[in-house]
Amino acid sequence: MKKQVRFLLLMAAFLVPWVTQAQLPTSINCTFENDSDATGWVFVNGTQTNQWYIGSATANGGTKSLYISNNGGTSNNYTKSASSLVYAYKDLSLTAGNYYISFDWKANGESSWDYLRVLLAPASATLTPGQNPLG
Repeated sequence: MKKQVRFLLLMAAFLVPWVTQAQLPTSINCTFENDSDATGWVFVNGTQTNQWYIGSATANGGTKSLYISNNGGTSNNYTKSASSLVYAYKDLSLTAGNYYISFDWKANGESSWDYLRVLLAPASATLTPGQNPLG
């Protein structure tokens, strides 16, 4: 039995924060270094000040990454005075079993305000910019 799940990366604190359906192996590696790595990602940014982008403004190894920006992706700067809650997600089609989730990340924001949250949610989950999906 296959279960559709939504893998979410949420980065919040400024509050800030993974959609192509495909049969996937038990190991997924997404470095954003080539165009196929960026395929299927959906951003739910709305009109929030700080938003998700894929590009080369910053990286943690390699030259590209998924990052937050307050200027259209030109840099990975963000507006500290604006609280934002935005989503980057990719829908995955998983069969029953055990999965290990791991990712490489870099955070250099404010230790008391910025955070990254990773969630597995049903593909039917509704995501609204500025609203916490956990209530």
